[in-house]
Amino acid sequence: MQKSAGTGKFAPYQAIILGEFVAAELLVAITPIATRPNTPGLSPYIPRDLSKMAAIGVTYFLLSLLSVGGRGAGRFGAWFGGLILITVGLATGADVVRDLDLLAGIPFTQRKGGGESAGGGGGQGGLGKDESGNE
Repeated sequence: MQKSAGTGKFAPYQAIILGEFVAAELLVAITPIATRPNTPGLSPYIPRDLSKMAAIGVTYFLLSLLSVGGRGAGRFGAWFGGLILITVGLATGADVVRDLDLLAGIPFTQRKGGGESAGGGGGQGGLGKDESGNE
C-alpha cells in the first residue's frame, strides 16, 4: 500500500502552518496597497514591507521544518505560528490606524523649545495650538 504525498501523520500541522503563513503574508502584502494609494512610482511597497515578508517567510519555513519532528514539535510549531500571526495582525492594524489616522483625528503637535508655554496649551499636553496659532 502506497501513501500519497502529504498524507502522513504530521500533515495536519503542516497544513495549519501553511495557512498561517499565507494569512500573514497577505496581511503584510495588502496593507501598503490600502494605506498608500498615491505613492509615486509603480509599487506602494517600501523596503520595510519587503523585509517583513522575507522574515515571515523564513520564520514559517523553520516552523514547517519543526513540524516534521513529531507530534509535540508539530503542535508547538502550529501554536507558535498562530502567535506570530496574531502579532503580525496587531502590528499591521497599528500601522493602518497610524497611516490612515483613524482613531483621534486630532493632530498631535510637538512644540519647539521643549516646554509648555504659559497659557498656550490649556493643559492638554501636545494638543491645542501649534506654533502658527492654529488649533
